Amino acid sequence: MTCRILLAILLLLRLLPSAFGSSTTNAPPELAKLKTSYDAAVAKQEQELEKRLSSLCSGYEEALEKLEAEYKEAGKLRPLIAVRKEEERFGASRTISRNDLVSEAAELRHLQINFGNSQAQCKRQYQKQHVSLTMRYVQMLSALQEQLTREDRIEDALAVEAEIKRVRSEHGLKPTEDQALSVSRSRAGVGYAAWTPDYMLEFNGRSTVVEIPDCEDLSGRPGKSITVEAWVKPYAVDPKSRPSTVIGKVQDREWKDYVIYYAPRDSRINLRIDNNDDNWSVKGPVIPVGKLSHIAFVFNNEKNSARIMLNGRTVVEKRQTKDCPDTSASLTIGESAGVFFHGLIDEVRVSNIARYQSEFVPERRHQSDDNTVLLLHFDEGGGRRATDSSGREHHGTVSGGKWLRFDTPTASAGGIPSDGETEPAPPAASLRLSANWELAGLKGGSLILTELGGMLRAHASANVDLRAHPNLVLYRNVSYLMPLKQAVDSLGLKHIASRNIVTTAGFPRGSFVYHKFDGDFGAGVNKLLLVTDQTDQVVAVQLVVEAPKRRRMKGHSRKRGLYNIIQMRRKGSTHWAVARKAHYRNGVLRLDHEVIDKKGAPREFTRVFLPKPLIGLVLHTIKKNQDL
Repeated sequence: MTCRILLAILLLLRLLPSAFGSSTTNAPPELAKLKTSYDAAVAKQEQELEKRLSSLCSGYEEALEKLEAEYKEAGKLRPLIAVRKEEERFGASRTISRNDLVSEAAELRHLQINFGNSQAQCKRQYQKQHVSLTMRYVQMLSALQEQLTREDRIEDALAVEAEIKRVRSEHGLKPTEDQALSVSRSRAGVGYAAWTPDYMLEFNGRSTVVEIPDCEDLSGRPGKSITVEAWVKPYAVDPKSRPSTVIGKVQDREWKDYVIYYAPRDSRINLRIDNNDDNWSVKGPVIPVGKLSHIAFVFNNEKNSARIMLNGRTVVEKRQTKDCPDTSASLTIGESAGVFFHGLIDEVRVSNIARYQSEFVPERRHQSDDNTVLLLHFDEGGGRRATDSSGREHHGTVSGGKWLRFDTPTASAGGIPSDGETEPAPPAASLRLSANWELAGLKGGSLILTELGGMLRAHASANVDLRAHPNLVLYRNVSYLMPLKQAVDSLGLKHIASRNIVTTAGFPRGSFVYHKFDGDFGAGVNKLLLVTDQTDQVVAVQLVVEAPKRRRMKGHSRKRGLYNIIQMRRKGSTHWAVARKAHYRNGVLRLDHEVIDKKGAPREFTRVFLPKPLIGLVLHTIKKNQDL
């Protein structure tokens, strides 16, 4: 009872100042910091949207000018008038609706459809990102409220609660949408110092490397101390594999500033420095495979010591009287001499001092100070640029990497990751598509859209379902969204074949590739295609008999054209005929096609396995493009 009275009094005290037009109570600093970060993130999203829309509009206007010149040169009067009217209309509205589509010029209509799709997709992405950002903001507010309540800071907790209600009301969020995660985060003891996107860079062990040009800040030299640190998660690889560089400046075999490398044979992080014949090395600690760990190399020139630290603890310290050399090599992350690291790397920081002299608690997100000469958060989420947040503009170039996002808050107090809390776990499997996936495919046009839609509509409805469906078995032991490598191993294939883009009209644009395997797969099948999404997850399987010795099907028709869906093959002559047979079971559609020539001889047989979520997605894309 006493607590309720106290809460009521405090609430009344909070309301009184606002009633008289002034406030005597300030928001708690944690709330102010969170709100400032959130407002900055929203402003950045709006700026990015405005920039993208402006770029789209400029491109569309340039395309209209080019098309106008072509029509004028060709003397096409009606299309020319239509283009000029569109230029005038678009200059005033800066947008396109279906009512604005013209019929006088096919090229202009195509331009309008592409721009309309791109503009709508851009706005949808912004809305989705904004809602996600706001929900995470509310989640962090909820966790902060619980933390303040535990600390008996009741008035501050009430201020946070008021902010939660305001945001939920303003954005139409329901309490159930953001409660579960906030509770788990508050119990994990995570701090709330910053509002940041949360990405890591995955190094594939074959081609991924980040390169920063040589500069004095990053080089070793006589009399210089240096600290190099990062969060690292090595993947399991063949123990016989050659050691791979995590971070290093390597000129050649005999000339290195420094190199921190990972040795798969004993899973150790080691250090080596070469100055022609004058070289030395430090054998470092065993680093857990498949677990995120903080590593740091500290070279202290004043104490003539080199130290390797794992998760804030000194594991190896070696006395040295030799300096790091100064080469002209670039700083590389994830590769040197053609050997690539396989795993995750995050939060790379280089300092021009011996930063750690004793044990410490690693920060999950490194901060920049006067002694920081390089800081890569890897929070870009895409592209080829790794931004240097030290303020010294030592930006890196990313080649071949994959950006992985993790919904993990930034910990102000730092701390070594523990399972399920501050160490990010990979997100649950889901279908990953390209940014412009709703645009039509590249080949086949309206004829393929109509024919493909006719095949699929009896087995699913148009919808977008990106969720994982682990019980959908496509072919033998290969299930829907199974990782490509696992599928290859399951089928006993020797290697992962080359990638070929799926360009069939109706399939999400630029989203799928197929991997072609040659061999004898039984029943005359000589090719097997594994179709994967943007993250190499299997979405469909197709079998091909390229030179059949006998006919397998009946009911061939010259009215049909498409007989190989994944490789987008249509019959080459009107005298040829195609037979088709569909079999749907347990959420997977099996489509058989056979094409015969005018003499009745079979030319190719295909069997494709399409899961229901993919069918719905293709039908959605077909409907969207046919509506336009």
